[in-house]
Amino acid sequence: GARFSRLTVLNMSHVGKRRDDPARFAPAVVWRREGRPIKSWSLHRRYQQGDLIAWLSEDGMEIELLEILMEAEVKQEVDNFSSFKMPVFAVAIVLVLGWQFVKGKGAFDPSVVDSLGGGGSSGDGLMM
Repeated sequence: GARFSRLTVLNMSHVGKRRDDPARFAPAVVWRREGRPIKSWSLHRRYQQGDLIAWLSEDGMEIELLEILMEAEVKQEVDNFSSFKMPVFAVAIVLVLGWQFVKGKGAFDPSVVDSLGGGGSSGDGLMM
């Protein structure tokens, strides 16, 4: 009997999933292609381009090239703390500014205290 080559593309998102998982409702076989008998084949993966597959015919007289133009769907992981980061940074900044205010006896710039008649250095009477 005649032998034919077959190229089958599988949906690998099924791997490791339970049978009742909704992700498995899509078929496992994406597509398949049957061709003439082949002697050898080769795959060349390319970065951010379609992969190339080369088939050498059984008699060695023909080469068939296929470019696979499929993209794998990669799900982005959701950051649960993304909406929590800004308030935390805002509170941290307010705490630092508050600490500077308390440490400076009510002013951020020691020269402001001196100009208001406070006299002396801003560190007088503080224990550290």
